[in-house]
Amino acid sequence: MAGEEPQRKRARNPKEPVVIQAKDPSRQPGELKRIGGSMSDDWNNRIANDTVSSLCLKNSDEATRDRQLAAAIAGLVGIHPRDELEGMMAP
Repeated sequence: MAGEEPQRKRARNPKEPVVIQAKDPSRQPGELKRIGGSMSDDWNNRIANDTVSSLCLKNSDEATRDRQLAAAIAGLVGIHPRDELEGMMAP
Protein backbone atom coordinates (compact mmCIF):
# COMPACT_ATOMS: atom_id res chain seq x y z
CA MET A 1 0.00 0.00 0.00
CA ALA A 2 1.03 3.58 -0.52
CA GLY A 3 2.96 5.06 2.34
CA GLU A 4 4.17 1.71 3.70
CA GLU A 5 7.87 1.16 4.07
CA PRO A 6 9.33 -1.70 2.04
CA GLN A 7 10.28 -4.78 3.99
CA ARG A 8 13.98 -5.15 4.49
CA LYS A 9 15.82 -8.40 4.72
CA ARG A 10 17.90 -8.88 7.80
CA ALA A 11 21.60 -9.01 7.22
CA ARG A 12 23.15 -12.41 7.80
CA ASN A 13 25.38 -12.66 10.83
CA PRO A 14 28.91 -12.59 9.35
CA LYS A 15 30.07 -15.09 12.00
CA GLU A 16 27.39 -17.58 10.99
CA PRO A 17 28.85 -20.12 8.53
CA VAL A 18 27.29 -20.56 5.12
CA VAL A 19 26.52 -24.22 4.46
CA ILE A 20 26.62 -25.39 0.87
CA GLN A 21 25.67 -28.93 -0.03
CA ALA A 22 28.21 -30.33 -2.49
CA LYS A 23 26.93 -33.09 -4.74
CA ASP A 24 29.24 -35.61 -6.38
CA PRO A 25 28.88 -34.88 -10.12
CA SER A 26 29.53 -38.52 -10.99
CA ARG A 27 26.29 -39.42 -9.16
CA GLN A 28 24.21 -36.81 -11.00
CA PRO A 29 22.12 -37.55 -14.11
CA GLY A 30 23.97 -35.07 -16.37
CA GLU A 31 20.97 -34.55 -18.64
CA LEU A 32 22.43 -31.23 -19.83
CA LYS A 33 26.04 -32.43 -20.19
CA ARG A 34 26.00 -31.47 -23.87
CA ILE A 35 25.72 -27.81 -22.81
CA GLY A 36 28.33 -27.46 -20.05
CA GLY A 37 30.36 -30.66 -20.09
CA SER A 38 29.48 -31.78 -16.55
CA MET A 39 27.39 -34.52 -15.03
CA SER A 40 26.16 -31.78 -12.66
CA ASP A 41 23.15 -30.08 -14.19
CA ASP A 42 23.57 -27.28 -11.64
CA TRP A 43 26.87 -26.54 -13.41
CA ASN A 44 25.42 -26.97 -16.90
CA ASN A 45 22.56 -24.60 -16.11
CA ARG A 46 25.04 -22.05 -14.78
CA ILE A 47 27.03 -22.19 -18.03
CA ALA A 48 23.83 -21.82 -20.09
CA ASN A 49 22.54 -18.92 -17.96
CA ASP A 50 25.88 -17.10 -18.06
CA THR A 51 25.99 -17.51 -21.83
CA VAL A 52 22.50 -16.18 -22.54
CA SER A 53 22.98 -13.38 -19.99
CA SER A 54 25.82 -12.06 -22.13
CA LEU A 55 23.55 -11.52 -25.15
CA CYS A 56 22.29 -8.05 -26.03
CA LEU A 57 18.54 -8.61 -26.27
CA LYS A 58 17.13 -5.18 -25.41
CA ASN A 59 16.32 -4.23 -29.03
CA SER A 60 15.09 -7.67 -30.09
CA ASP A 61 11.47 -8.54 -30.62
CA GLU A 62 10.19 -11.79 -29.10
CA ALA A 63 10.84 -13.95 -32.18
CA THR A 64 14.36 -12.58 -32.64
CA ARG A 65 15.12 -13.00 -28.94
CA ASP A 66 13.97 -16.62 -29.06
CA ARG A 67 16.24 -17.28 -32.06
CA GLN A 68 19.19 -15.59 -30.31
CA LEU A 69 18.70 -17.68 -27.15
CA ALA A 70 18.33 -20.90 -29.16
CA ALA A 71 21.43 -20.06 -31.21
CA ALA A 72 23.51 -19.43 -28.08
CA ILE A 73 22.56 -22.79 -26.57
CA ALA A 74 23.03 -24.54 -29.93
CA GLY A 75 26.52 -23.03 -30.04
CA LEU A 76 27.35 -24.55 -26.66
CA VAL A 77 26.04 -27.94 -27.80
CA GLY A 78 28.02 -27.63 -31.05
CA ILE A 79 31.23 -26.95 -29.13
CA HIS A 80 30.55 -30.26 -27.34
CA PRO A 81 32.44 -29.64 -24.10
CA ARG A 82 33.77 -32.91 -22.68
CA ASP A 83 34.29 -31.66 -19.13
CA GLU A 84 33.77 -28.64 -16.88
CA LEU A 85 36.95 -26.89 -18.05
CA GLU A 86 35.86 -27.03 -21.68
CA GLY A 87 32.39 -25.97 -20.54
CA MET A 88 33.89 -22.85 -18.92
CA MET A 89 35.85 -21.97 -22.04
CA ALA A 90 32.90 -22.49 -24.43
CA PRO A 91 31.00 -19.23 -23.81
